[in-house]
Amino acid sequence: MKPSIYIPQRELDKLERKTNQILKELSKEKKGILLAAARYIRDGIKQNAPVGPTGNLKKAAYATAYPATMRSPAIAFAGVRPRRAPHAHLVEYGHGGPRPGAPLCPAGY
Repeated sequence: MKPSIYIPQRELDKLERKTNQILKELSKEKKGILLAAARYIRDGIKQNAPVGPTGNLKKAAYATAYPATMRSPAIAFAGVRPRRAPHAHLVEYGHGGPRPGAPLCPAGY
């Protein structure tokens, strides 16, 4: 005779609720860790961005994070908002605009 284990349905439901609660808390923790890393990158962007007449390059730096879902992992972004500073890529890689001698931003930012 095979050994068998009987677990009442209410206990299985309780276990499922507790498991879902733990997974939700872990997702929040992951999002927090990713957001801290994205903010670190954002601060580096702000620190290395040159100050122009409007200061938009520094103001346009942002960081955000999204929690994990059933269809995607937790993700974080750090970068420059293109609507606020559409010229950021030109400053980063150099350009031949009004001030062709514009310095390049340091590599890695």
